[in-house]
Amino acid sequence: MRVVVVVVVVVIVGVVVVVVVGVVVIVVGVVVIVVVVVVIVGVVVVVVIVVGVVVVVVVVVVVVIVGVVVVVVVGVEVVVVVVPPPPGGSPAPVPP
Repeated sequence: MRVVVVVVVVVIVGVVVVVVVGVVVIVVGVVVIVVVVVVIVGVVVVVVIVVGVVVVVVVVVVVVIVGVVVVVVVGVEVVVVVVPPPPGGSPAPVPP
Protein backbone atom coordinates (compact mmCIF):
# COMPACT_ATOMS: atom_id res chain seq x y z
CA MET A 1 0.00 0.00 0.00
CA ARG A 2 2.84 2.39 0.73
CA VAL A 3 4.40 1.77 -2.67
CA VAL A 4 1.16 2.70 -4.42
CA VAL A 5 0.83 5.90 -2.37
CA VAL A 6 4.44 6.86 -3.11
CA VAL A 7 4.00 6.19 -6.82
CA VAL A 8 0.77 8.20 -6.94
CA VAL A 9 2.39 11.13 -5.06
CA VAL A 10 5.42 11.06 -7.39
CA VAL A 11 3.15 11.02 -10.45
CA ILE A 12 1.06 13.94 -9.08
CA VAL A 13 4.20 15.93 -8.23
CA GLY A 14 5.59 15.19 -11.70
CA VAL A 15 2.38 16.38 -13.37
CA VAL A 16 2.35 19.54 -11.24
CA VAL A 17 6.00 20.23 -12.11
CA VAL A 18 5.31 19.71 -15.82
CA VAL A 19 2.26 22.00 -15.67
CA VAL A 20 4.14 24.69 -13.72
CA VAL A 21 7.12 24.51 -16.09
CA GLY A 22 4.75 24.66 -19.07
CA VAL A 23 2.98 27.70 -17.66
CA VAL A 24 6.31 29.39 -16.93
CA VAL A 25 7.51 28.68 -20.48
CA ILE A 26 4.26 30.06 -21.91
CA VAL A 27 4.44 33.18 -19.73
CA VAL A 28 8.10 33.75 -20.64
CA GLY A 29 7.24 33.28 -24.32
CA VAL A 30 4.40 35.80 -24.09
CA VAL A 31 6.69 38.27 -22.31
CA VAL A 32 9.35 37.83 -24.98
CA ILE A 33 6.75 38.34 -27.73
CA VAL A 34 5.44 41.48 -26.00
CA VAL A 35 8.98 42.84 -25.60
CA VAL A 36 9.75 42.17 -29.28
CA VAL A 37 6.49 43.86 -30.34
CA VAL A 38 7.24 46.86 -28.10
CA VAL A 39 10.74 47.13 -29.55
CA ILE A 40 9.40 46.90 -33.11
CA VAL A 41 6.70 49.49 -32.35
CA GLY A 42 9.34 51.70 -30.75
CA VAL A 43 11.54 51.46 -33.83
CA VAL A 44 8.55 52.24 -36.05
CA VAL A 45 7.66 55.25 -33.89
CA VAL A 46 11.25 56.51 -34.04
CA VAL A 47 11.30 56.07 -37.82
CA VAL A 48 7.98 57.92 -38.13
CA ILE A 49 9.30 60.76 -35.95
CA VAL A 50 12.53 60.99 -37.99
CA VAL A 51 10.59 60.96 -41.27
CA GLY A 52 8.25 63.63 -39.90
CA VAL A 53 11.18 65.85 -38.89
CA VAL A 54 12.79 65.39 -42.32
CA VAL A 55 9.51 66.26 -44.06
CA VAL A 56 9.07 69.37 -41.90
CA VAL A 57 12.65 70.49 -42.61
CA VAL A 58 12.21 69.92 -46.36
CA VAL A 59 8.89 71.80 -46.37
CA VAL A 60 10.44 74.71 -44.44
CA VAL A 61 13.42 74.86 -46.82
CA VAL A 62 11.14 74.75 -49.88
CA VAL A 63 8.87 77.44 -48.43
CA VAL A 64 11.87 79.66 -47.64
CA ILE A 65 13.33 79.18 -51.13
CA VAL A 66 9.96 79.84 -52.80
CA GLY A 67 9.47 82.86 -50.55
CA VAL A 68 12.88 84.29 -51.48
CA VAL A 69 12.20 83.69 -55.19
CA VAL A 70 8.76 85.32 -54.91
CA VAL A 71 10.20 88.31 -53.03
CA VAL A 72 12.99 88.72 -55.59
CA VAL A 73 10.62 88.38 -58.56
CA VAL A 74 7.98 90.65 -57.04
CA GLY A 75 10.69 93.10 -55.99
CA VAL A 76 12.10 93.19 -59.51
CA GLU A 77 8.64 93.63 -60.97
CA VAL A 78 7.86 96.37 -58.47
CA VAL A 79 11.16 98.09 -59.27
CA VAL A 80 10.48 97.78 -62.99
CA VAL A 81 6.91 99.02 -62.62
CA VAL A 82 7.59 101.79 -60.11
CA VAL A 83 10.61 103.35 -61.83
CA PRO A 84 9.20 106.37 -63.69
CA PRO A 85 10.37 107.27 -67.16
CA PRO A 86 12.99 110.00 -67.41
CA PRO A 87 11.69 113.59 -67.72
CA GLY A 88 10.85 114.55 -71.26
CA GLY A 89 10.03 110.98 -72.26
CA SER A 90 12.34 108.36 -73.60
CA PRO A 91 15.37 109.64 -75.46
CA ALA A 92 15.30 109.09 -79.20
CA PRO A 93 17.53 106.30 -80.41
CA VAL A 94 20.81 107.51 -81.83
CA PRO A 95 21.22 106.50 -85.48
CA PRO A 96 24.42 104.66 -86.22
